[in-house]
Amino acid sequence: MCIKKLNPEDTGLVFFGRVSASVSHEIKNVLAIINENSGLLGDFVLMAEKGVPLSTERLGRLAGTVRRQIQRADGIIKKMNRFAHSVDRPMEPVDLYDAACLVTDICDRMISINRVTVNIIPPAGVVTVNTHRFYLQNMLWICIESIMKILNANATVQVRIEKMQNGAEIRFGFEAVPGKGEFLLPENASALMTYLEVEIGDVPESGEIRVCLPEEIRCN
Repeated sequence: MCIKKLNPEDTGLVFFGRVSASVSHEIKNVLAIINENSGLLGDFVLMAEKGVPLSTERLGRLAGTVRRQIQRADGIIKKMNRFAHSVDRPMEPVDLYDAACLVTDICDRMISINRVTVNIIPPAGVVTVNTHRFYLQNMLWICIESIMKILNANATVQVRIEKMQNGAEIRFGFEAVPGKGEFLLPENASALMTYLEVEIGDVPESGEIRVCLPEEIRCN
């Protein structure tokens, strides 16, 4: 199996940390809502002790709110668990649509803060490449974040995935905003690009950003 190395300072440690912070913030919000409803339940108990009749309708709504928040927290933790396990293998077949969806799901809060919508269009068939899942997800997030910096609020980024002869392409389509600057990748992207052997550039005729991935990363 191909096991490639990437210096710790060039890895997705910052990405992992930002995602973890965002997810923990979401879970904290869930706990705050459950705690608030727990306080209401305590108020109901005090009222009942004073002989005030309990409203089964209000209790039902309270139980429903707590149940929905528990389900929300469960969904958040499941996404984080999938994301955490993306570092398990140095190389594996990666479904690009699945990987892109997980990135937008796990980074949903950071995307929402920028008031941008990311729409991933399902490909006609499964498109896979043999690569490092976590680093690929890191690269996709870098592209999305770099694009968001040159968009206005309420903009939409369309993501298309296509199978190519020697690999695959991921295309990011969006409406450029005059005066917002050009699409630029941060300096730390170069190490990831080299590791994943990807090429990133614009497509002048369509205004898209294209990420070209090899069918399999080589063992250098």
